[in-house]
Amino acid sequence: MGLRVALEALQLVGVQRSHQAWREPARQQAVEQAQRAFLAELLADTALSPADVVRTLWRRLADPALWPNERLFFELYALALQGRPGTAGLLDDIVDAWLPPTADYAVRRGLTPGAARADARLAVAVVRGLLLDLLATRDRPAVDAAMDRYIDLSDALAEHTAAGGGPQATPTRRAGTGLARIIHGE
Repeated sequence: MGLRVALEALQLVGVQRSHQAWREPARQQAVEQAQRAFLAELLADTALSPADVVRTLWRRLADPALWPNERLFFELYALALQGRPGTAGLLDDIVDAWLPPTADYAVRRGLTPGAARADARLAVAVVRGLLLDLLATRDRPAVDAAMDRYIDLSDALAEHTAAGGGPQATPTRRAGTGLARIIHGE
């Protein structure tokens, strides 16, 4: 998630707390490009394990210095969800821009395309959800523990899949047939 780079781009173009800034396509495009560049750089680093990719991303996003800008991100996200003036187009790629590079990374790591797309969407949701939790509660230890748990569960699933145990074929499996079996040793 190139949120940090995107937020730095916002600062560079002089955006403080102005919703009006999102009306200018050039600023929207700068943010989008910065997000994609950060994500591509992180996913291209072959020295990083998938867990290290998520940890690196989380360390950057959880930096308290970014909290004011991240609050602005979520504020604009909420305004766009309400269809407020000046937010047109913000939702167009707010999730989808992250899915192809993240899913491609997962496919290179051995997942099927369907499972990779589902895992990519899950990763975006978990990172953004925990970031929102952190901003709302400021409970860094608890939120970091939740992120660590997500990383551990993802690693366990990846190891199980690599060992030929699935569930990698399809993201439409019934609850309890995948991760729960791994966790409970079934």
